[in-house]
Amino acid sequence: MSNLLRWELWLKSLFAAFIGGAANAVANVIVAPATFNFTDGKQKLIESAIISGCIAVCLYLKGSPLPKLEEEETKPTVVTPPPTT
Repeated sequence: MSNLLRWELWLKSLFAAFIGGAANAVANVIVAPATFNFTDGKQKLIESAIISGCIAVCLYLKGSPLPKLEEEETKPTVVTPPPTT
């Protein structure tokens, strides 16, 4: 797998971890609807989503740190002299 594809996959997974963590904030609406709601508690709901997303990103980074760069192999070129006639 090329280095670019590794980084692309890693970034997509990192973003997915944040979205998944932020989606957990919806559970706050179910657990405490008076505090976390889409009218009066919108600020608290957004803060909870950001914090949950950041925690999910930290947990992702713990399990999948930055991808390692692979050295591309360079094959030595062999020059063969032309045949003598």
